[in-house]
Amino acid sequence: MSATSRPSLATLAEFAHRALRALGVERPPASGDHDPQAAEAMQHAQEAQRAGRLDEARTLFRHVAQRWPAHRGALHELRDLAVDARHWDEAIAVQQQLMALAPPADRAAEAAWLAVEYYELGRLELARGEAASAVGHFKAAMRADPTFTPAVVALGDAYEAVGDSREALRTWERAVETQPALPLLARLERAYREQARPSRMIALYRSASERAPDDLALAAALGRVYF
Repeated sequence: MSATSRPSLATLAEFAHRALRALGVERPPASGDHDPQAAEAMQHAQEAQRAGRLDEARTLFRHVAQRWPAHRGALHELRDLAVDARHWDEAIAVQQQLMALAPPADRAAEAAWLAVEYYELGRLELARGEAASAVGHFKAAMRADPTFTPAVVALGDAYEAVGDSREALRTWERAVETQPALPLLARLERAYREQARPSRMIALYRSASERAPDDLALAAALGRVYF
């Protein structure tokens, strides 16, 4: 076997961990549940947070998360601190840990947080002129939560920013089939006007109105495009 074809130590270690977990031999990461030391450490961190000593609180919450890797309370606090500080890379890293630990009932809520964090990171990159990077972040947001409309709207905007108007249009058209949201319709209306395709624009709004007949905003938009 050549050196390049040999499995790495990391690969072997991961395989061993999976085998032990499957056999029920390896203990899961410590959660700190019912551990008085974990409770005391969290209390100190929360006291620092309430006193406005955020750097100290962050350090203490990190200590809890390192000592008890499955302590969701500490991870949630770290996530919230990162979000408040708009440190999106850090927020995403913590959120991915929360996703891995979340019970089935909480996964949708944790995925929604992850979508928002990727979306905000994408917006930041787009504002910096890094549209290509933003595309990747908006796609990650949509993978986390396919129903998160702001991400698909922004993905099309990012495609336009890199000069790919065709992919922007396709992105919005695919999304509007299941999410007839006004921001998507407005983007498509603009694109169809620029392409002198009024009939396509009217058909788009009519279809959206038929799927959401009680949406007065859609009805008003349909009336507007007719005239």
